[in-house]
Amino acid sequence: MWESILLTLTGGAVAAGAGVLTALMQARHATRLRREQREHEDRYRLYQDRVDAYIAFQTLASKARRVLQDFTDDTPEDDAERREARNAAHLAFIKVALIGGAEVVAAGRQMMITIDAVTYGREPYDSERYRTVLSGFRAAARHDLTGQDDLASIVADGDWPAPPPRPRPVRPASNTAGG
Repeated sequence: MWESILLTLTGGAVAAGAGVLTALMQARHATRLRREQREHEDRYRLYQDRVDAYIAFQTLASKARRVLQDFTDDTPEDDAERREARNAAHLAFIKVALIGGAEVVAAGRQMMITIDAVTYGREPYDSERYRTVLSGFRAAARHDLTGQDDLASIVADGDWPAPPPRPRPVRPASNTAGG
């Protein structure tokens, strides 16, 4: 009889231990799955943030290009337009600098150096240089996001025609004569 009770207690203790061990293993597995899911979501969110940052910088650098190309006079209005476009591109570059890949940050920095040189009058606007630097940023961003240097021949720089010349905006003459 004591043997039966002892065997029952031993079996119960082993079963309880196995249950606790199983519960601990399941909890550890669930924790690992949640951590992996969270890391996956963080990587996806970072990727999405990089795409958004690269697009924003590309868009604002292109806008700055149009402004620098159009407003080449040294009037206060033109200077304000140039600085406004430069500052917008710089704000977009800050996000690229914070979350972008090393090559993309370096290419974005070259873009900002080019924009600054024209904005602050150290250099004249050079369409070919601007195109080269902007293409370098695009290539670095593409490589960072996809791991590919060239996705398709349709996005190659040689396949795009040069944009037609844009007419200079006409500013109304200020009337300084009173009455």
